[in-house]
Amino acid sequence: MKTPLINVINFKPIHPFNASLLRGIALLLSMGLAWPAWGELRTNNDGTVTDSTTKLTWDQCAYGLSGTSCATGSAAAATWTEALAVAQAANTSKHKGFADWRLPNKNELASIARVRAFPVIDPTYFPGAPEEPFWTSTNFKTPNSAWTVNFFDNSINYLLKTNRFRVRLVRDIPSVAVPVAPTNVSATPKDQSITLTFTAPTNAPVEKYQATCGTIKGDTGAATPPPTTITVSGLSNGTEYTCTVAALNGGGRSPESAPSNAVKPASVPSCTLTATPVVIASGSSATLKVSCTPSDTTATLTATDLTTQKTITPAPTVILTADNGKNTATGTTNVSPAVPTQYSVVGTNSKGSGAAVTAGVYVCNTSPYQDFPGLSFTGTANSEYIFDSVVNTVNLGSSGVGSGVGSDVIDGGAGIDVVRYNCNRDNFFVIRDSKNNRWSVSSKAEGADLLTNVEWLQFSDEPLVLDLTGNAGKAYRIYRAAFARTPDVGVLVYWLGKMNGGTSLEDVAAGFVDSAEFKTLYGTSPSNTAFVTKLYNNVLGREPEQDGLKYWVGEMDNNGKSKKAVLAAFSESPENLANVLNNVLYGKPYPTFGALPAPTGLAATATGLTINLSWQAVSGATTYKFYRNGGSAPLATVTGTSYSDTVTAAGTYTYTVAACDASGNCSAQSTPASATTTSDASAPSMPTGLKVDATTSDSVTLSWNAATTSEGVTYYMLTRKEGNTTKLFYSNVASYVNKEVSPATSYTYTVKACNAKDICSAESEKVSGSTK
Repeated sequence: MKTPLINVINFKPIHPFNASLLRGIALLLSMGLAWPAWGELRTNNDGTVTDSTTKLTWDQCAYGLSGTSCATGSAAAATWTEALAVAQAANTSKHKGFADWRLPNKNELASIARVRAFPVIDPTYFPGAPEEPFWTSTNFKTPNSAWTVNFFDNSINYLLKTNRFRVRLVRDIPSVAVPVAPTNVSATPKDQSITLTFTAPTNAPVEKYQATCGTIKGDTGAATPPPTTITVSGLSNGTEYTCTVAALNGGGRSPESAPSNAVKPASVPSCTLTATPVVIASGSSATLKVSCTPSDTTATLTATDLTTQKTITPAPTVILTADNGKNTATGTTNVSPAVPTQYSVVGTNSKGSGAAVTAGVYVCNTSPYQDFPGLSFTGTANSEYIFDSVVNTVNLGSSGVGSGVGSDVIDGGAGIDVVRYNCNRDNFFVIRDSKNNRWSVSSKAEGADLLTNVEWLQFSDEPLVLDLTGNAGKAYRIYRAAFARTPDVGVLVYWLGKMNGGTSLEDVAAGFVDSAEFKTLYGTSPSNTAFVTKLYNNVLGREPEQDGLKYWVGEMDNNGKSKKAVLAAFSESPENLANVLNNVLYGKPYPTFGALPAPTGLAATATGLTINLSWQAVSGATTYKFYRNGGSAPLATVTGTSYSDTVTAAGTYTYTVAACDASGNCSAQSTPASATTTSDASAPSMPTGLKVDATTSDSVTLSWNAATTSEGVTYYMLTRKEGNTTKLFYSNVASYVNKEVSPATSYTYTVKACNAKDICSAESEKVSGSTK
């Protein structure tokens, strides 16, 4: 049992030894002499302090404490005999790297006590020291007592050896020279560490080495001789370090070496690879995104044909951009595989190459059939928008969900739920299982999905309603009946919400009848005969039979049937219900009255960054709409049968064209045509300063700054947009008078410069002008 210090310490504030010392100091001071010179103390950065005057090396902490501030642990309290044993135990364990510790004698311990200062022991060199008595190895003349030094009041007392006091260890400095600094320090980076090699000093023996990298230290530990290599751990990957090394022996610590070469710790790269979208239409592209850690990583992509398992060459390339703050490197590249392809990426840095990671891109309606297990998803009472081929989320209502390529099982739950596929409608088989109240939707590229409680499908070219008997089906049919076109999902969600809230089908029809689009399609004030005829054309896709026409006109003329009521009746007629069912189950197109055929003969040729397109005219077409790379919005609308598209980057581009009549009814899109552009340093610079100089009722005068190029500018091509119509004009000088205009009309122009090879610059800024 430990006895409390207050019961065992026999304080003698002024011991004869202390009194004599103080009288001597007072005499020196009275003679005007300086205060005695105390020892020169030096910390060794290894938990020890050396006194160059007494040639002693002290344990910086009271025994039992550790850390740079001696704040970890508890200071040992021991009897005198136990204090001697503490020194032996310290030697056995090589405390702080040394095996020659001992208990200091009375004079040695007193040498580190300050007489005219508080605290008595200097906290700069001996932090955290208890202000209490410490044991010395010096016996008193009676064998049951020994001397102590009290670091509270600087008193020196002999006390019973059975008391428990603190312990501070000391060791003698061997009579050796201080080593010079190590040389030729070389650093090799590793994962969160740096290994240093160096040349040992030759002027003196060395007990151990210490290294410093930034604020992190490491040492070899005491050995004879110590190794000339040190690994400093706990460093941050991606951070640049230089390191120094010092040598230590009993004579002291050498100066720091010259800094090593600068290095960054790093691990073997770890990369991720994603493809968006996972399934593409033929001729479209997907984006591969590569992200690697650490930031000093390069990436190598390879491609494998999943059908033949053969390597595809040339492989795509990706350039990574480093974000040193996040220690990552990322990059993207676009790919347009013609067959299902597995892409693989391997990251490489100074540490070597990491593991390969893969991502697949599948092509619509192309084998192999993806029959591997997919995801299982159950929706909530909210409205979900579920991507089957893109691991992504998009909000629709209150939530969005990412599904995956493969055979998925999806239960949408309550709410308005939509499953989106990247392929066109004609790539899929849609089968209704009435017994189990579910749908099977399958294609070669996306597997076979089982859907329950899903109201719509959104294919890349059109939506498809599955809730044929509920409000979703009614909203779908009334919209298509009114406007003779397929609605988008956002519009369907709006009108379904109205109907679920109590709006009747006739009230929905009334909103359509009053719209500007409806009046454009049916006329502002059509006769009842003309109105019913249009309904037969637009809703049922045929001319009316005489009995049917007579009946519905009679209902309107004689029985007061409104336009909205007749529109609703046509929408829910057995013939229209059958048309919708055929479209859903078999992909049969809706009957379209007088629809234009898709343009044929679309050809694309590339010169530099410009792609020239041409096609066969379609009888009845007034305009043509252009689409690039499967986009949902037209790139341009033109009146002729040719178009030039100048892009900003080299690559492969795919186009389709649709023919439209004077009422804005458009055909299906043509068969795609593709061309590959190349960068050309000889392309002219983009014209600048395009402006409208003057306008009259029949002309617009424009000018611009001449472009420059190493091969000269052969001509300028102006593009004029008027609403949805685009026209091209040409000039061999930097000005043009456009006379193909109408009075009081606004026109928007851009211009690009072209050389003799038909290589054109990027388009200029837009400028607008109005005729008078």
